[in-house]
Amino acid sequence: STGSDDRRYLTWKIREAEKGRINVGPRKTRARDGEPLEVKILPLRLEADVADKMDEAAQRIGIGTEELSRLAYAAKMSGMEFGSLETGLTRLAKNMGDAFGGSESAAKKFTEFGISIKNADGSLRSTTDVLGDIADKLAALPEGAERTKLAMDLLGKSGTALIPMLAGGSAELAKLTQEASTFGQVFSQEMGENAGKFNDNLDRLSGTFG
Repeated sequence: STGSDDRRYLTWKIREAEKGRINVGPRKTRARDGEPLEVKILPLRLEADVADKMDEAAQRIGIGTEELSRLAYAAKMSGMEFGSLETGLTRLAKNMGDAFGGSESAAKKFTEFGISIKNADGSLRSTTDVLGDIADKLAALPEGAERTKLAMDLLGKSGTALIPMLAGGSAELAKLTQEASTFGQVFSQEMGENAGKFNDNLDRLSGTFG
């Protein structure tokens, strides 16, 4: 698809820039008509910034970069700010980790709503899978206090902001996260790491030529 091709091209271009095979730094020969030297690299820089920030947020939350980028697309399509998504996922990941680690109070938050945090083999389930269960529970509840309690208990204060993304149930959430690939909104961990290195090098170049 066009979106996938764009992402593959970005990954390739970042790698080539890292190897010095593509001149992307701010060079005097690239400036004309008084344009700032860095104008020539802005499109790639902006793309790299998105991938870099997605990777950094994924590390803060404790989930995969690709997983977060898919959920970020679903959030955007639901009219939600990324900050609310990050805060809610951070709280969910913490609650899951605490429950998995033996915290009775954290475990109760999930058992109260009939949600399991473990796979059949006893390993911790992915955040997206548990989020899908939360979505199904929310979809089955009427609008009001019960929905709000479930969302806030498991997702924290930002839980209510996530309700529009989750209220359609796991099927609708899965549809959106899969659709992210079609429109080139999925970032791999490798892409995020490469983008971070690429941005660091551009900053170094800006300091050298600025």
